Amino acid sequence: MLYGRVKERAALDALLTRVRAGQGGGVVLRGEPGIGKTALLGYAAERATGFRVLRTTGVEPESDLGYAALHRLLLPVLDRVDRLPEPQARGLGVVFGQATGPVPDRFLVALATLSLLSEAAGGRPVLCLVDDAHWAAWPTLSTLAFVARRLDAEPVALALAARADEGRPLDAAGLVDLPLAGLDRDAAGALLAAGDQLSEADRAELLRATGGNPLAIRELPASALRAAGSGEPLPLAAADSSGPSSSGRSSAMPPRSACSCWSPRAVPGGWTRYGAPRRSFREVPNRTRPASLPISSSRMVRRWPSGTR
Repeated sequence: MLYGRVKERAALDALLTRVRAGQGGGVVLRGEPGIGKTALLGYAAERATGFRVLRTTGVEPESDLGYAALHRLLLPVLDRVDRLPEPQARGLGVVFGQATGPVPDRFLVALATLSLLSEAAGGRPVLCLVDDAHWAAWPTLSTLAFVARRLDAEPVALALAARADEGRPLDAAGLVDLPLAGLDRDAAGALLAAGDQLSEADRAELLRATGGNPLAIRELPASALRAAGSGEPLPLAAADSSGPSSSGRSSAMPPRSACSCWSPRAVPGGWTRYGAPRRSFREVPNRTRPASLPISSSRMVRRWPSGTR
């Protein structure tokens, strides 16, 4: 269940309505990790009844592989490449390793991508979802931006999610830009009510400390709040990795057991998490990676290690 996000859901619904009428477009969801970008992409997919949904996700290990993310997006419709004009079909074939020849001009690749999506939308509208777009390589990002600015007469929607101020910058010209802040108090309270039972005092402290970040609300253990009140160090977060994911982050949220600890810092702005999912953990020198820290501020800084979602 998605809590709050009335404005963002309305923008996505409006985009899908326009696409059903044959007028496409694009939207970019920007925000810090855990703020709900993936959940909103999931909402768009659920609302896209009758659409063909194409998906891709940027991953850091492939961030220097020019068209890797684009290849994953277009893979389900590559069987239609032979319907494109020959230069465009050859250009995509070369960059995707299906044909030999000189490296094609980027404009040709972008034009071929637009043509392929238009061809795929001939029978029913198409929704393209790109998560973690900040990790996509620049050729993919520039191609997607090119396509998004030329969808006015195509039944194609493009929705991208990217972290703010991380990875490669995304050219949002011609796209609807939706920066995501923390959940409002009512939505954050509803998210809290769906999880652990907390006292009113603990609830108020958690909402204030997390700044409405859905991941932080669900993952910061109640024991940390009790430690906060007692002045004790913040304990490591521990929970079964098979437990439910946060409703505010959908199924893409990292499991609780993937986190080393949640640790507040005496710096204004939010919360900090030390550690990373085991699949992409990068060792931090022991002298700078404490197992726990005393809480000395009512705010925490949101600072996530590379590789988390």
